[in-house]
Amino acid sequence: MGTVAESMNSGGYTYILLQTKKDMVWVAIPESQVTVGDDVVLAAGFEMIEYKSPSLNRTFDSILFSEGLISQGGSVSEGAKPHKKTLGSSGAKPLVQEDIKVEKAAGGNAYTVAELFKKRKELNNKDIILKGKVVKVTARIMNKNWLHIQDGTGSAQDGTNDMVVTTMDLPSVGDTVTINGVLFSDKDFGSGYKYNAIVEFGKVSN
Repeated sequence: MGTVAESMNSGGYTYILLQTKKDMVWVAIPESQVTVGDDVVLAAGFEMIEYKSPSLNRTFDSILFSEGLISQGGSVSEGAKPHKKTLGSSGAKPLVQEDIKVEKAAGGNAYTVAELFKKRKELNNKDIILKGKVVKVTARIMNKNWLHIQDGTGSAQDGTNDMVVTTMDLPSVGDTVTINGVLFSDKDFGSGYKYNAIVEFGKVSN
């Protein structure tokens, strides 16, 4: 909980400089209406160190990414709630694409889908490059687009063939894309949505 000292909207997020009892903290939430002087309570999130915001062209020494504002009733505000069957739950996984074979991207930090799952612990919070085919797109959930990427590696039985990527970009199903993003291991968004591995802050190129 804290008081909004400064805020700005950019790239689908609201960046808030929050005055807490201890210090000033930067927080990013899905784009919301806040006013300087507001007292707000934020949902749990995760900290990013030396995070560079592409839309602001600014690097934050430390910033907390939160699911959003907590309402008076104690729940995350409606615009920030994850929706069931859209974030990779068992009921929403795309069909296995048997014929997909995508060549691994070039670069020292390039990995296949299977490699990202296998090395997720050591690559946690690290920049990665992934090349694959878009097999499912869910747009504008928590003010982000959610992609399912497959490259022909991994196993459908344990889910290591399909990587979920969050991004502000919006490719089409069937596109073969290269994604620069940050890999997170054992990411829990709450409400039952937990990922062994997920790529966030993806920048998509063809």
